[in-house]
Amino acid sequence: DRHTIFPSTLATEEIQNLSKNEQMSETMFMGLRLVKRGILSEEFQSRFGVSLDHQYGKSIEKLIALNLLEWYNDNEKGRGLRLTSKGRLLANQVFLHFI
Repeated sequence: DRHTIFPSTLATEEIQNLSKNEQMSETMFMGLRLVKRGILSEEFQSRFGVSLDHQYGKSIEKLIALNLLEWYNDNEKGRGLRLTSKGRLLANQVFLHFI
């Protein structure tokens, strides 16, 4: 019974199961909203069993070339992908590449 996993309350309007691709898309645009942190490559790989490069490589390359996304390295958490300052201004356009 799905209610034992996610109990329905008065605040629950609808329970929707997302496909793996939908979950990856949602992870991208929700994570990229975290301006400083963005999406951590290892966390994405661990969660979905596929790398960011494999799943979204062409879009990422294009958005980096347009100076909308950037890779960065965090010594503690590894490689991450985040919006540039220009990308933050055009975030909705960036998010469209991951839908």
